[in-house]
Amino acid sequence: MLQRTNAPAAAKGSGLPYLKIENLTTDKQRAKILWAGDPKELGGNRFNNIVVLKLEFKVSGRKYLWGLKNENPNLDTLCAGMTEDENTWTDREIDLFLEVKKIDEKKYVRCEVVPVVG
Repeated sequence: MLQRTNAPAAAKGSGLPYLKIENLTTDKQRAKILWAGDPKELGGNRFNNIVVLKLEFKVSGRKYLWGLKNENPNLDTLCAGMTEDENTWTDREIDLFLEVKKIDEKKYVRCEVVPVVG
């Protein structure tokens, strides 16, 4: 269950890269959540994330880790679209994309939960 307090980064060259805005465009890209959990399970929490997701993009097959802090609006989106228990997020799909602010053109990663069919 999410403990909205504080996630790790892989040491250089020691695993999957973390998702960055450079990895996305304004077009939605579907990704599957392969794992979601406490950053401490990855060996640390130096970025103060409260949850880390291991993602695999459907089209490219690329894998990334995505750390979320308590104040990240994507965390609210994920919890509202699934549950507050990140342990239930495995195998769910999300769409990731960039939101670009009109005035200053600042870019933000955004997500939408793909509804479960069936």
